[in-house]
Amino acid sequence: MEMLVTKFSNENYRNEGELFAEPISENNVKLMGEMIALQALRTVKKFDMKVADKLYIGLIKDLHHMG
Repeated sequence: MEMLVTKFSNENYRNEGELFAEPISENNVKLMGEMIALQALRTVKKFDMKVADKLYIGLIKDLHHMG
């Protein structure tokens, strides 16, 4: 399965480690924010599955349907 960071960065980064090793710039700040939001929801899912799962799925859908 392709990593989300790879898909959303048009294959500029292979994993989140490569993305966050870069200095923050106008080009990557949006992608960094999206990956931080996904990681936060992954962490919350462990504690409150119902609410966090719906939020996580909604965020994934939003990211896939961005223009």
